[in-house]
Amino acid sequence: MFTGLIQAVGQIGDRRGESFYIQCPELRPQIQVGDSIAVNGVCLTAATLTPKGFGPMSPPKPAAVPTWEIAAG
Repeated sequence: MFTGLIQAVGQIGDRRGESFYIQCPELRPQIQVGDSIAVNGVCLTAATLTPKGFGPMSPPKPAAVPTWEIAAG
């Protein structure tokens, strides 16, 4: 259960293409791959670890964007 307690303040550390990494050195020793970490109210899953933080898992882009047709009636 998320208690809403702020344990640390991190920052965007590095961006590579569409990926980004969050630096939070004081919590890094406690973070493991697969951990769910709340960032501004959004739970992110730690997919990769860096020396100072983690890289969250990002969903793949859809192959095609669905379109809707509206029939006149």
